[in-house]
Amino acid sequence: MQLVGPPSPPAPARTPLGVIVSAGPRRLGVDALLEAALAEHESGARVAVLFTEEGLELLAGRWPERLAAAGVPTSLCARSARTRRLAPESLPPTVVWSSLTTFLADAGPEARLWTAFL
Repeated sequence: MQLVGPPSPPAPARTPLGVIVSAGPRRLGVDALLEAALAEHESGARVAVLFTEEGLELLAGRWPERLAAAGVPTSLCARSARTRRLAPESLPPTVVWSSLTTFLADAGPEARLWTAFL
């Protein structure tokens, strides 16, 4: 038996999401924001995360590994890293040096942006 009928409409594509984290690990809501970003990624959205300013402290914790394991591109703001004298070899190899300008351009004009600031 073959069922014939109109094709199902394609599932709507999830809007890309860029997450800018400039708040440190002790800031309320930072972990929840990153958990929500992982959930967005798991639901099919293209997600990328940029750590900058105080958010660079999170690179010493569990987030780089969790994001990499999920396949979420992770980068850090090179200007912020140089200001804080972070050595490239001290960072997880999954974290790419970038800039806010490059991150926003890569996200695209249609992307949603979530931020965690001080």
